[in-house]
Amino acid sequence: MNINEQSVSKITKLPNPLERMQARLNPPDKQFNHPTFDNTEIDNDKARKLLVLWRCRAHKAAKAHYRATLESRLLNRILTILNAVASILILFMTNSEWVNKYLDDKNGQIIAQTAKMALDGSDVTISLAAVFLVLTTILQYIVRWGEKANDHKAAGAEFANLQRKIERYSIAKTYNMSMIHNINRTYNHISKSYPLVSAKKWQEAGKGHLNDMISQLENELQEESLITLA
Repeated sequence: MNINEQSVSKITKLPNPLERMQARLNPPDKQFNHPTFDNTEIDNDKARKLLVLWRCRAHKAAKAHYRATLESRLLNRILTILNAVASILILFMTNSEWVNKYLDDKNGQIIAQTAKMALDGSDVTISLAAVFLVLTTILQYIVRWGEKANDHKAAGAEFANLQRKIERYSIAKTYNMSMIHNINRTYNHISKSYPLVSAKKWQEAGKGHLNDMISQLENELQEESLITLA
């Protein structure tokens, strides 16, 4: 090989920009080598039971997170409506002069008379409405129900996707440890990345046969593991 051929060979072997970026982000000494265990012999019956158990748990988690999404959205809307009502009330009371002028022409109406009675204590009403507006705004900022609703929705979608992934694996005749570890890593990643649901919602999501099936599968796998260890 002459000098020109060696130069061309070096140029063709240069990594592309994407490879260089990945090399900087994941240097060789910091890369994680995940074992695949492809050649590890496993019990297909136990693997099938484990996959069914994880599918039931993923289904239950998806239901719990979707319920949490609905609740968080409802609470966020209630706070938003209360803030809007308090703001309108403050605006209405602070412009009571033209309101009084309008109500003077409507003295024969019961609604107008009631409004005039409320305007008599407008200073107190404005103060209370202002305090209420500040409290609800602070509460909405602290609890962040809008953000929680989005997080729970994303978590529900991830668990539902995991459930479908396990269902695709369930049609296989044989299993290997690579499949099991792949699902396990995905499950752990979702659990760590999203907020938890309350214990009440978790139990409600599995009402009926789902909780019974999960308990039965857990007991069967535990008994089989004890027998194997013995």
